[in-house]
Amino acid sequence: MDVSISDKHGEDSDSLNHETCGWGPVRPKCCQRFRSPRYLLLCLCGASFIQGMVVNGLISVVISSLEKRYSLSSSESGLIASCYDIMSAISLIPISYFGGIGVKSRYLSLGLLSIAAGSFIFSLPHFTSDVYNFGRVDDNLLCLMNGSSSCSTYSPSASNLSVSDYKFVFYLAMLLMGVGSVPLFTLAQPFLDESVPVRSASLYLGIYHCCNVLGPAAGYIIGAISLSYYVDIDRIQKVTVNSESSRFVGAWWVGFLFGALLAALMAIPLMGFPGILPKTTDYKEGREKETYKTGGQSDRSLGDGDQMGEGVGETTTNCFGVYKSFKVLFMNPTFVFLTLAETTEGFVLAGSSTFLPKFAEVQFSLPAATAALYVGAAIIPAGGLSTFMGGFIVKRFNLSVRGILKFCVGLMMTSTVLGLFLLIHCPSVPFAGVNIEYGQASSSGTKFLGSFRSDSCYRNCSCTQADNYNPVCGVDGITFYSPCYAGCYNIDKTTSPWIIGDLILS
Repeated sequence: MDVSISDKHGEDSDSLNHETCGWGPVRPKCCQRFRSPRYLLLCLCGASFIQGMVVNGLISVVISSLEKRYSLSSSESGLIASCYDIMSAISLIPISYFGGIGVKSRYLSLGLLSIAAGSFIFSLPHFTSDVYNFGRVDDNLLCLMNGSSSCSTYSPSASNLSVSDYKFVFYLAMLLMGVGSVPLFTLAQPFLDESVPVRSASLYLGIYHCCNVLGPAAGYIIGAISLSYYVDIDRIQKVTVNSESSRFVGAWWVGFLFGALLAALMAIPLMGFPGILPKTTDYKEGREKETYKTGGQSDRSLGDGDQMGEGVGETTTNCFGVYKSFKVLFMNPTFVFLTLAETTEGFVLAGSSTFLPKFAEVQFSLPAATAALYVGAAIIPAGGLSTFMGGFIVKRFNLSVRGILKFCVGLMMTSTVLGLFLLIHCPSVPFAGVNIEYGQASSSGTKFLGSFRSDSCYRNCSCTQADNYNPVCGVDGITFYSPCYAGCYNIDKTTSPWIIGDLILS
């Protein structure tokens, strides 16, 4: 008898903990006022904002700086961003399934702690590596083969030869952030959706997604500010290179320390939320009635799937339960096509957003900080406002499930048409030896700058290493690897701008 009474008290205690705010056995009465959808939305928006700021904002901004600082290739830097997606895909199924039948707030808070750990680890290479040595500019810009100056501008020390190995630290950090971000996309939305009335769900979800879009914009802005300062600002007193120089590397690590702190702090209140909020059961019943009323047989299968999923969650948590849940989901055509639509959208946005700041740097010859600021300024009105307006329109016109689907299809078709304008682009810059041959005249019939001597124009040039890359542009718009490859043979440094042979450098 004593055992059964103890078991009953244990069950009552678990039920109480599942419905009240608190942390473990600590359940303050003053915290119970926060057990409402509004405060849940506030915490989820904060978590989504931080995740977007770190993963989709800061990472994209610092890609080019990491390549320069740690001698990474584009494929290696691209793998940094890919590690996030790879780990998210691997952990998606177990987290979404077991989190769906468990206490969602706990999984969400643990995910934030994982993001905090990953963000902190991402900044560690700055503190464990040597001071960045950007080298010096060689006096002999021409790099003539028979010249007296050496072609090498900077010989890295032995400790810097393996600096690219820090890429594995970045990989580990992104893996942690990948697994930590999964609950925010698979559990946060259902948690919020089941905690509010059907009529208000679209507005709540619109605000949530709006914060997820504003997060990257904030990341771009924070990254732009931090990249305007020198990378070793905490180690050296005087910086001899300005931010406009191609050798300048900004303080890429500052934003990740800030993001790690915010994520750790936000995990504390989120962990205190109960598994369900008041009236959650009533809202679920109302949503099922809406589904049966507007959807027909296709939507009924989704409602049956929800019920079956709940039954499976109550009876088993093994692999067979996962299989039954997946079978129900993939037999519903509405769910399948919505998933494909979301996948297609993510395919486009993930690739473009990661390298958009770097593209702006290269295409418009902008410093990393300026490129990040421009991209962030474009995302704020385009992403944040439109996401909020989408949720507001659904609530304002009280759209049904079928109406929401028609609304989405219309917007997607409009977006596809507008996306075709991206095919309009400027022609590639003519680069001698890259996309046009040496000795090839331009369309206007003019010749290269300097004394045009066919093969002898560049026969005496050496220094083809990337460290000696010093492009110059001719009056006919053709770019050369260096002044030597343009046929120039002397430099007059007494004037400003410099005169290199027949070429003027400002």
